[in-house]
Amino acid sequence: MFWDADGANPGAGGATPIGTWGVDAYWSVDSNGGAVTAGWTPGELAIFSAGTDAVGTFTVTVSGTQIAKQITFEEGNVTLSGGTLDITNVVQADAATATINSVITNSSDTGLNKEGAGTVTIGAVNTYNGTTTVNAAKLAIAAAAKFFRLRQQ
Repeated sequence: MFWDADGANPGAGGATPIGTWGVDAYWSVDSNGGAVTAGWTPGELAIFSAGTDAVGTFTVTVSGTQIAKQITFEEGNVTLSGGTLDITNVVQADAATATINSVITNSSDTGLNKEGAGTVTIGAVNTYNGTTTVNAAKLAIAAAAKFFRLRQQ
């Protein structure tokens, strides 16, 4: 599902489509952002953002625990803040820079893989304790973050 803060209008809602994941109905099935948006469906693929207009620096607040099989950052400088993210496998940053200041858990115990050419910074203390594999570009870990069994390939 694609983050889309402006409903059925093409794009994600401008350069900085802020909102709250778990509260706002800002998710679209259309990669261009032209479909009517709805609430988050737990366990889906979360992509930031629809279209190509979310090129600025913006924060999406996470409410409660949100379960995603993968989180992909396609453009812009996105920060996820607050709440808990239960990521069942992959964090991918393509051309984007992303910061995850949410607690990361991994209830599936399948490990966490960093993919894509962009940089992801983990900035929160986490309860995640699976194997972390960096397959591409950079995974930065802030001083407050906690990860175990970090492996680079």
